Amino acid sequence: MTASGRWIGAWVLAAVGLGAGWADKPPGVPPAEVQRFQLDGKEQEFLYFKGEKLTLSRSCLKHNGERECEAFAALGRAVLRPEPRGGHSGNPGASLCGELGGVVVAGRDAKGNSNGFCAFGDGSSVDLGSLYQAAKNRGRKA
Repeated sequence: MTASGRWIGAWVLAAVGLGAGWADKPPGVPPAEVQRFQLDGKEQEFLYFKGEKLTLSRSCLKHNGERECEAFAALGRAVLRPEPRGGHSGNPGASLCGELGGVVVAGRDAKGNSNGFCAFGDGSSVDLGSLYQAAKNRGRKA
């Protein structure tokens, strides 16, 4: 991970109450917003990184500021496939989830809003929109 990635992770740790003493964060680094969703009857916490358009299990952010989990690793492997003739049949994030070894699950927040997530064997999850966005961004860089 780059030095700036560690700074961002460290600042997020302080912002969401997982760490302290990070007053010297780099300028312009926003904190992550904590979100809670019910997935399979269990409340799970997620971090929404607005600048990255990323919603990831809070458990993925380690105390050293690194992001480590199957959901985060999947973001690095997400690649868009050519669209089938006539376009996608369904949610492209859901298709990516299956290709990456995850399972699509529905989540609901306290206000009743629903969101789709890709859940992995280690208990981590990423929202389907984040997964699709990561694959789309990777395609632009190639």
